[in-house]
Amino acid sequence: MTTTHVNRACFEFTYTPLEDLSTTKCSQVHIFGVVKSCRCANQTTRGTSYYTTVVLHNKALYTQRCQFSVSIFSNTASDLPKCQVGDILRLNYVMVDKFRNTTNGKMQMHGRGQWVLFSLESRTLKCNASSPPLSQDLTVEEQNMIVELRNWRDVMYGECVAVVSTRGNQCPPIRIDDCTSLSQMKLGRYMHLKGLVVDKDVLTLSTVNVCSVKIMDGTLPNLECEPQNLVLNNSFNQLLPAKYAVSIVAYGPQATAVSQCELGSYYLFANVHCSVHKFSGKPKLYLHQENELPAYSAI
Repeated sequence: MTTTHVNRACFEFTYTPLEDLSTTKCSQVHIFGVVKSCRCANQTTRGTSYYTTVVLHNKALYTQRCQFSVSIFSNTASDLPKCQVGDILRLNYVMVDKFRNTTNGKMQMHGRGQWVLFSLESRTLKCNASSPPLSQDLTVEEQNMIVELRNWRDVMYGECVAVVSTRGNQCPPIRIDDCTSLSQMKLGRYMHLKGLVVDKDVLTLSTVNVCSVKIMDGTLPNLECEPQNLVLNNSFNQLLPAKYAVSIVAYGPQATAVSQCELGSYYLFANVHCSVHKFSGKPKLYLHQENELPAYSAI
């Protein structure tokens, strides 16, 4: 196991790689990682504390398709990190917990917990107000760790689509290569689909808004999806065979977002559920109202 020892005037940090946390025997660890996703920092517990949940990863965890989730608690919301996806976060005195073969972390800001945030957008350094001044000093080892994480992040995220959920939470960027082609859809699965929007239909019902869009990605869909009532009644009608298109139905806030899609543009639709239509028995692609991921992002 590779660790980095940091000596300062009054204390020493030993940084544990994220990929080693599942086997560590330490009750508290110090870590670096890239923010994969995060929840808003204004959530309250059943008591009077505030908390935020940050999911971290690095090159090794990404290769293993794993991640490390940390819940950070504080008596004041202003003392919690306000992260953006892609930021680099340093956490000190994280308690490691293992439950049902999953390793998670917890950090108490009213204890010894400290965080230092290296912002992706502004390239600035931020830290919690209670953090000792010396904890902001960067050693050569720490600078090298940040450079390594930043280089991997820039390459990896450069091949991704940045997304924000309809609830305002930051979500993990989606790699375009992770999208499922229309010729490889699977019933019962949640998939990321990308394609050219060739038609759309917007309905306003008494209780919810509904929007249906037709997309094509150049492959022949392996499932005949409902609904089939949309007609290609635009300039694409004479250029693209309708059998190559599938419909994606969105409801509520997702419908409002999807209705903004422009015909003739390429979009990535996140977390599309392929289920069985209740009446026809045929496959149906749709987005849930409570979907955490966004309805779409332009490519």
